[in-house]
Amino acid sequence: MNSLIIDNEPYVVDAMKQLIAAYCPEIKVLGSGGTIKKALELISIYKIDLLFLDVELDDGTGIDLLRKLDKPEFSIVFVTAYDQYAVQAFRFAAADYLLKPLDPDDLIKAVSKVKESRYSLSQKLKMEVLLNNVDDLTQRHRKIIIVNRESVHALHVERIFYLKADGAYTEFHTTQGRIISSKNLKAYEELLSKHHFFRTHHSFLVNLRYLVRFDKLDSVLILDNGTSIPVSQRKRDSIIEEIKRISLK
Repeated sequence: MNSLIIDNEPYVVDAMKQLIAAYCPEIKVLGSGGTIKKALELISIYKIDLLFLDVELDDGTGIDLLRKLDKPEFSIVFVTAYDQYAVQAFRFAAADYLLKPLDPDDLIKAVSKVKESRYSLSQKLKMEVLLNNVDDLTQRHRKIIIVNRESVHALHVERIFYLKADGAYTEFHTTQGRIISSKNLKAYEELLSKHHFFRTHHSFLVNLRYLVRFDKLDSVLILDNGTSIPVSQRKRDSIIEEIKRISLK
C-alpha cells in the first residue's frame, strides 16, 4: 500500500518511517510534510491508499486538510497526542488512530484495520461521515492517555499539577491524585509544552496554570495546592520569561 505521512514534527515522521519499515514493510511511504499546502501537493502527485495524518499542522489542522480534498479514495489513520481526537477518530469512520509517543503494536493494529476497512465501507462514505461530524472537534477539553500495567487513564490536561520523573516511569500529580505512567518524562514534555507545562528541573514538568509564585531566594515554584517545585539554576531566567509570557495572555 502506498502512503503519505503528514505531521509537523520531524522526529515523529522519522520515527514513523522507521516503524513502518521494521513492522509494516507492505506500506511504502512516498512522501511526507508538515503543512496543509505540502499535503495537497503530495496528494496531487501520488495515488495513495493510506494517509497518516496529524491533527495539528503548522498551517491548520488535519480536518482543515480533509475539507480541501475532493472525494479522496484513501484510508486515514489519525496521529495525535490527545485522546479526544482518538475517540473522535472512531466516530468519524477513520480507519484508526495512533497516539504519540508511537508504539509498534499500535501501528501494526492500525495497518490491519486499514486493510479490513478498504473492503467494507467506501472511502467516500467514510469521508462524508468524518467531515459531517468534526465541527466541535477542537472545542473539546484536551486529554492525554496515561498507560501503566494496571490501567489506561484518559486525563484532562488541565487537571495535572505537575509530573515527576521516577527512573523510566513518570508520576502524574493531579487533582484526582497520583497516577504512574510507564513512559518517561521526556515523552510527556514534548506533548505538553504547548499547554503551559515547563521543565523546571530534570525531574519536574510543571503546569504553570497552577503557579502561585516563584520564590527566587529558594529557587522554587509554589503551586496553588501548596506544592513546592524546585527550579534548577540554569532554568531560572527562562522560567521568569515564561511566567511573564503567560501572564500577558
